[in-house]
Amino acid sequence: MWAFGPGELTVLERRFTGEKYVQVLEEVLISSVRAMAIPHPEPIILAIHKCNVVNQWLHDHPEVQPLNWPTKGCDINSIENLWAIMCREWDVGEGRTRQAIERTAMEVWESIRRRPNICLNLVNSVSERISEVIEAGGGWTGH
Repeated sequence: MWAFGPGELTVLERRFTGEKYVQVLEEVLISSVRAMAIPHPEPIILAIHKCNVVNQWLHDHPEVQPLNWPTKGCDINSIENLWAIMCREWDVGEGRTRQAIERTAMEVWESIRRRPNICLNLVNSVSERISEVIEAGGGWTGH
């Protein structure tokens, strides 16, 4: 997710390995950045995977900057807030099969992609959310 929009959504297999993560980086992240014509196309990924194959890929791709940011925590992470928006827009009446869930996820994601101001607002609100976390003593806020 960037201020310019959320990029592509990818359906992952049940067992997600370092090799599969590298495949997503190659086939989705890099192509999303290029397709979105971001002015400074230097993708930043969360440094959540520490396995050798991912570390080697990052070493081979210095244009990708890993960011040491918790995947969950204290309402600061913009992607967590984007997931919350996605959940609010989810039609719970849809089927519960894997195919129905994938289809609904793609539909909701694409509706968000058509409204890039959502991501811009999330990115622009990070400093405000950080202040709220500080006021909350480092804990969760209302976001």
